[in-house]
Amino acid sequence: MATTHDRKRWSSWRTANFCFFEEHLSKLPTEKTLIDIGAGPEQFRELTWRFKKTSVDFKQFGTTDVVADLEKEIPLPADSADIVYMSNVLEHLPYAEITLSETHSILKRGGLLIGAVPFLAAVHQAPYDYKRYTIFGLKRILAEAGFTDIEITPIGRPTQLYRNMQDVMFRYLPRTITMWMYQKIERLSHNIFSILLRNQPISADFCQGYGFRAIK
Repeated sequence: MATTHDRKRWSSWRTANFCFFEEHLSKLPTEKTLIDIGAGPEQFRELTWRFKKTSVDFKQFGTTDVVADLEKEIPLPADSADIVYMSNVLEHLPYAEITLSETHSILKRGGLLIGAVPFLAAVHQAPYDYKRYTIFGLKRILAEAGFTDIEITPIGRPTQLYRNMQDVMFRYLPRTITMWMYQKIERLSHNIFSILLRNQPISADFCQGYGFRAIK
């Protein structure tokens, strides 16, 4: 499990994800069955371990229970899960609609799909980062998979978003700028925008990403 010390090294996006999932998963009974699709190394397993959990991914990460192609039939019984959990998975799937259809099949009627995707974020895990969903695209792909009661929550404050964008932009500064100058410019820029954006609310069109919930 992650420790407090570990969390100090988390990115703002990872922290925002954790807070979203903690808020919603902590309210659910522990006897629920949970399927972690695209589980990877299960970075948030401290939130999922208390459920009757099965982790699924395309390869073995050491704690993976089921290894399967996520864009084909997932070898789990239909109508068997109370919760399907997908943390930062959809953007890595070229044909995510297939995975969502499989997810819908695995869930019991009334079951919960919960997940998160990045929006204004740099490319990561290249070359397997394929998409960025708007709130409209996310609603549509979930509805087309058969889900109802879709709720999408913008996550990641504007100040955090700006800091991430700043880090990316500063990678492309001319090499003639010394590290000392770079640090001065970065600190000044960060301080200015932190003041300008500190009271700016999270909005659907200016956020790091989205948390989503939907019902079968």
